[in-house]
Amino acid sequence: MLLIIILAIVLLGIYVGMYVLVAVMAQRRNRNPAIWLLLSFLATPFLICIILLAVGKEYNSIR
Repeated sequence: MLLIIILAIVLLGIYVGMYVLVAVMAQRRNRNPAIWLLLSFLATPFLICIILLAVGKEYNSIR
């Protein structure tokens, strides 16, 4: 029983860590982390990480 509880805590930590990873990836790519977190709630964090890698950085053209 204790092993199941420990496993559940570890899996929950990994799952929460994926959401943190989505927010950090979005912020480093100059994207809104809140929107990308919302998208990861609707889809999966793993899929959103792949999409963020594909879209790349957003560059502001302020001249």
